[in-house]
Amino acid sequence: MPLILDTVNVYGPAGDLPIGTNYFRFIHPAGSRTVVSFDVPAWNEFAIDIYPSTALDGPVVEKLAERGNYDRSRDDWTIDYQEDFEWILTGWAKESPPDWHKPWRQAYVGTGDVSDSISGGTHTLTTVVPFGDLPNGEYGAAFITVKRIIPL
Repeated sequence: MPLILDTVNVYGPAGDLPIGTNYFRFIHPAGSRTVVSFDVPAWNEFAIDIYPSTALDGPVVEKLAERGNYDRSRDDWTIDYQEDFEWILTGWAKESPPDWHKPWRQAYVGTGDVSDSISGGTHTLTTVVPFGDLPNGEYGAAFITVKRIIPL
C-alpha cells in the first residue's frame, strides 16, 4: 500500500503538492539500461515528474527528471546504473493550457501494458503507462514508454 504524504507538499512541477496514490513504480535492474520515452498529446498543460522511490518514504526534493507538453522537453530519459534502482513516475495536470493562475493537481495513472522480447543477447521489458488528466477513466493525456534492456 502506498504511503500518502498529505502533509509533505514538495512534489509536482511547482514543488508544492503531495504525492498521492497515482504513480507507477519501476525497478531498474543492476547492469541494465532503462530508456523512458514521452508522448504527451494532452491539450491541458501536463507534466511527468520522475522521483526516486524513496520519495514515498519521506520528503525528497531531488526530482530526477521532468517532461511534458508545451515548453517542456519530451526527450528520452535514460538510466545506466550498475546497481538496482527503484523510481516512480508521477503525472501532473492543469485544467487548461499553460496558465499560471490555474493550480496543478496530480493526474490519474492507468494500468501499464507490459510486453517482453528476447533478441540479440538482451531481454527487453516494455511497459506503456497511460495517464489521464480528468477523473473519467480515460487515459489519453500522456503515454510513457519504459524499456528495460537487460543483458542475458
